[in-house]
Amino acid sequence: MDQRTLPREYRTRAGSGAGAFVGMGLVWVWGCYQSATADRLPPWWRLGLPVLTALFIAFVAYTRPRRFTALDERGIAVRNLLRVRRVEWAELHDIRAEAWPEKARAIPGTPRVRAYAYLRDGKRIVLPCVDDREVEAVRTEVALIRSVWTALRGPGWHPDPGPAPDIPG
Repeated sequence: MDQRTLPREYRTRAGSGAGAFVGMGLVWVWGCYQSATADRLPPWWRLGLPVLTALFIAFVAYTRPRRFTALDERGIAVRNLLRVRRVEWAELHDIRAEAWPEKARAIPGTPRVRAYAYLRDGKRIVLPCVDDREVEAVRTEVALIRSVWTALRGPGWHPDPGPAPDIPG
């Protein structure tokens, strides 16, 4: 990958996560039934809990397809559920694909490998939609992103002399 392939964007595939939303809907229906038939709950709770839960599910359903990771000549833009964050190439310390812990992978539908960007100040940013659920060969894609980062981070870039961020493995 080189600068000619930029801009590049990773987005959620159509239909990705549909099973999770069906599962959340079934749990919501069950919760509504339990809430409505419970004698000890106050009336405001019987109505409030299903409404708040439905609003949360609607929020996730609305924002999940809008997640993305975009690459351009200036850096990486990442949109998660709440905001867009822009990181310049020179601000990055490393970009890696990492396997999720075994316990997390036991949950159906979770990615097994995710991409992360490590900032020079030690913070780690998840790169949404750069995982093995959305990208066929995520490790190859991360290697390509790293090659763009190497080319565009600037001639004066060097690792920080201070302590390196806590990067596993």
